[in-house]
Amino acid sequence: ILPNLTEAAFLLGQTPVLENYDRPFIEKMCRDLYRMGAKNVVLTGVSFQPDQLGFAVYDGQNVRYYFNRRRERTSHGTGDVYASIFTGAVMRGYSYFDAAGLAADMVCECLDATPAEHWYGVAFEEVIPSLVRRLSAR
Repeated sequence: ILPNLTEAAFLLGQTPVLENYDRPFIEKMCRDLYRMGAKNVVLTGVSFQPDQLGFAVYDGQNVRYYFNRRRERTSHGTGDVYASIFTGAVMRGYSYFDAAGLAADMVCECLDATPAEHWYGVAFEEVIPSLVRRLSAR
């Protein structure tokens, strides 16, 4: 399962908490989603510091975290880009954690590559060569 914090809260019948949470809160969310039947949980939009944004991956035993520098810019479509890259990487044999990390890195590259005047979505096309290089290097 690949929800963001808001989606995870709704799945769990909770009110979304988007700030002032801690690791035990995130880890409980992951365990609760796992208990609902997910074999692996990738919880996106996790942040414990204002300058970082990342995800938590839970495999039923361990929670692992990964963070990137938080970008000033937000954009529609980043979740779709993330899910697409994640799925493609898993289909190529990446672990869930490595696929989630690749997807996070590439979404950051997309945000960085998107011109300021690009008002809707991210310029993911600009990043496809970088994605292909990273997939091919493995």
